[in-house]
Amino acid sequence: MRIAPFSFLGQVDMRGSLADLPKVYREAGPRRWRYLALSAAITALMIAPFASEGGRKLPAKPHIIYITTLAPGRSDAEIMRENIANQRRQDAIAARDAARRAVEKQLYKDLGRATGLDVEAMDREGQAQAAADARAAAARQAALYGGHTPRQ
Repeated sequence: MRIAPFSFLGQVDMRGSLADLPKVYREAGPRRWRYLALSAAITALMIAPFASEGGRKLPAKPHIIYITTLAPGRSDAEIMRENIANQRRQDAIAARDAARRAVEKQLYKDLGRATGLDVEAMDREGQAQAAADARAAAARQAALYGGHTPRQ
């Protein structure tokens, strides 16, 4: 009797146990009925607490609530206006980030000059490294997509 490949019950052979039962029962002697009753009682006492627990039912299916932030009956013109406004916001954010990065870069250059570093040479090396990284990324992408660029 094979239950599951890695469970404990899968390693127990019930056929051998059942085949040995008549032999053991005959060898138990005149008190075998007492031993059988005692074994049955002990087994019943061990199983009784678990029998009253019952099983768990399956959890209820979740109720899905859809949250919509856009009006469902928008026209194409409204969608276009919202897209244009959103793109303008994104462009403004990107311009602010670029200005902030330029200020940071200038501050680091000023700090480098104050400490005696050749910041122009470091900047050229950084730009050359960035260009090399971009070429390597483009080569990896070309190898991955077979010369075609994925749609973005």
